[in-house]
Amino acid sequence: MSICSNSRKSKCAPPSCVAMVTTLAAMAKNLVTLSCSIEYFRLHFSSYSLKLLTMNRDFPPPNLDTMPINALREILSNLNIIERSVLRKVNRTLREAVDNNHTTVDVEFDFCDDYITLTLDGIMIEYSNDDENKCQILDYQKPKIVDSDYVEFAKKDFGIHLKNPNTRIKNLKLQWEYSEDLFYKLLHILETFFDEITQNGGSGFSVETLELGENGGNKIARLLRLIDVNTITSLIISCDQFPVEEEEEFINVPQWERIRDFRVFGNVEHPYTIINALGNVSSFSIDQLNNNVDLTSQMVLLFILLVSGTLNYLQSTNNFFSNFQSFWELQTWKNNFSRLKSSSSFSQRSTHFGKCGS
Repeated sequence: MSICSNSRKSKCAPPSCVAMVTTLAAMAKNLVTLSCSIEYFRLHFSSYSLKLLTMNRDFPPPNLDTMPINALREILSNLNIIERSVLRKVNRTLREAVDNNHTTVDVEFDFCDDYITLTLDGIMIEYSNDDENKCQILDYQKPKIVDSDYVEFAKKDFGIHLKNPNTRIKNLKLQWEYSEDLFYKLLHILETFFDEITQNGGSGFSVETLELGENGGNKIARLLRLIDVNTITSLIISCDQFPVEEEEEFINVPQWERIRDFRVFGNVEHPYTIINALGNVSSFSIDQLNNNVDLTSQMVLLFILLVSGTLNYLQSTNNFFSNFQSFWELQTWKNNFSRLKSSSSFSQRSTHFGKCGS
């Protein structure tokens, strides 16, 4: 698989694959020997056969394939995500053991013009073409060349984690440089995985937080639909170049109803559309790139009215939003603002507004 990167975002340098597998084999040998001894004596004490209290020299030599499952699980719990990925490629037995082991992971997939980076729990792997049009993998400071298209190889490693029903992705971050071409290539990869999962009885990707570098509501909606509605709890949108638009596209998918934490880093074209759809959200923030006090004040008031139940009534009145120009024009609402801010319904919600990085 892939070994770790000193390229653009590299972070750490664990031992090489060969040394790591050798170390694991030594650990396995010791654990198997101990386990065999315990099981052997337990068997003979239960049968009251004192003459067999000596170790059976005909016992098969220990190896990774015959390691007791509890011992193997203990080893897996002490390996990082890259080391587990290496171990699963040794043979079928170890692959099944790794895949059946319940685990969580943070995944970042960055699709660029001439390379792809896959970051697993902070450990980055970079895939790119070398001079001979083969896949070059940068990982653990050491390049590796494989006879494969770099997109296909990155896709294979990415799919190991997305398609495994025993892996829960705590945070899935997807980026594609705001490129239409790269977005549809990434979407094709994800939809292929999604089809495999649903054909096997799954409901989508097991992801808790989806983080997207995108401003288009239609693209956000298409990716949000691929997430298992039973696992998604948080949506983060980062759009430092363009304001979020077409908000109605993603607030109308079933997954939106399960969102409890919603954050936007950047500007929003129609913030009222989003705020009006925050009925199930318990925490949200819009970190604006420009310091628009009027807009921020309006959003604060609207959110307070929303969670207090007052907004539903106001929306039924004629031309409420068309007359809603500025917080400072709502002088008649000042007393209600103070009252609602201290109400129990507001205290159960939290908001955060401000400029990016504040």
